[in-house]
This record gives sequence, C-alpha cells and structure tokens, in this order.
Amino acid sequence: MAAWMNGGPGPLLRKLAVEGAGGEVTLTPDELARLVDEFRDDPLPENLRIAVTQQLRGKRVRRQGAPKKRQASRDQVELIMLPGAYAEALKDAEIERAQLRERGLKRGRYDDARKLPTASSIACAYIRKRLPTLKQQSDRSILNLVSKIRHQLADENDDGSAPPAAGGD
Repeated sequence: MAAWMNGGPGPLLRKLAVEGAGGEVTLTPDELARLVDEFRDDPLPENLRIAVTQQLRGKRVRRQGAPKKRQASRDQVELIMLPGAYAEALKDAEIERAQLRERGLKRGRYDDARKLPTASSIACAYIRKRLPTLKQQSDRSILNLVSKIRHQLADENDDGSAPPAAGGD
C-alpha cells in the first residue's frame, strides 16, 4: 500500500506501463532516475530498462505541441447524443420557422424569404442551448460534428456489430 501513496513508486510505475504499452511518453528524466533509485537492490523491470536505455540514447522523445485533452464522459455522451438531438431540434426548428413565417407575413416582416432564418440555423441554436459542451460552436462546426458522428456510428454498425434495435410495437 505504501508504494501507491504520495512519493511512492506506484504512480510512476503506472505511467511507465502506459508508456510501454505504446502510449505517450510521460515520464520525465527525473522521474526515471527516481524509479532507478527505487530498484537499486533489484533488477530493473523490462519497461524501465527500455525507457532508460532509450533516454540515454536520445531516442525517447516527447511529442511536440500541447498535450491532448481528454474528453470528460459528459462530453462523450453529448457527442454521441448529437445526431439524435439535432434531428429533434430540426423538427422543433421547422415548427418555429413556420410560426415565424405566419407571424412575420401578418406584419409584412418576412416578405422576402431570405430574411427568414433557416431551420438548420434555428436547430443549431437549440443544440447550443440543450448541449452545454457545444455552447461555443458555430453553426457550421455543429453541422460538421453531426455529419462526422453519423458516419462514425454507421461505420461501427457496418463492422459486424449488431444492428440498432428496432423500436418496440
């Protein structure tokens, strides 16, 4: 248990295992040195030996740029929900657009159909209200995300997984 407490080798060994499994290089040279000190009386684990020799040879380099941001589970759920939420928002938007047209025609406001907002722009506004993680996205990026996720979900269903369940009668 002491190995996993603050200052113990447990968290560093976990980082080393992730790195050894093909993940991103996360251990600094200082952390590698701490691990080597931990195993001063024992033979080095294979992952640690590989990491140390790569470091000494200059072949262990970190990826350039900002580290990749992990998505929270809420973000992932909202992205998976996006195509369905957009379809529902589009239905609501078409209803609102029809109401706007009726009210606008009475007042002479929407004589020109180009002045009436499109159903997709109204739907994107609904998406920004309903899914907080997409609040800062533009209409174009929301539509691109919807398309991208639809294709990903279709590809997953084509890869031999079970087809989506049909609605009950």
